[in-house]
Amino acid sequence: MRIRSICAWALAATLSANTALAQTGIYALFTGANLDTTPSTATQIFGPTFGFYGDIPTPVLQLGGDIRGELLNGSSQQHYNGVIGPRVAVKLPFINLQPYGEYLLGFGSYKTTAPNATLHVDYEYLVGVDRRLISRLDWRILEFSYCNFYNGSIPTKALSTGLVLRIP
Repeated sequence: MRIRSICAWALAATLSANTALAQTGIYALFTGANLDTTPSTATQIFGPTFGFYGDIPTPVLQLGGDIRGELLNGSSQQHYNGVIGPRVAVKLPFINLQPYGEYLLGFGSYKTTAPNATLHVDYEYLVGVDRRLISRLDWRILEFSYCNFYNGSIPTKALSTGLVLRIP
């Protein structure tokens, strides 16, 4: 009976330690994108990207999730979306960088000069790198994302930069 109790306490301590060490970040980015409405033309759209992520840290590889929203406008067109998905980051403390990759899935809205927006399923691949500025503030140096509708009709390639506030 006593050994079970000790094992239960050890398991609880281990699980709570991982939870307590989880790293969360809230970010706000400026995004510029090319919305490829036809194969020969691209419309430039700009706007904010905001969201938050959570990672469970290990010594080098961190696994977690991200949820984000984008509000991109330009040339009488807009692309708004909200997506969620898994995140993998690699902590490189010797050069103070943290590259990451994500695959996100959610819903988006695309609108041209027509009065009604179309709602669709979005998927998004992205890679980027963060650099620590001060103890709780990171600079998202560069993020590249490729977003598309479920049927592949209008791909969006975007670059973003901004700030990440890390919450312990």
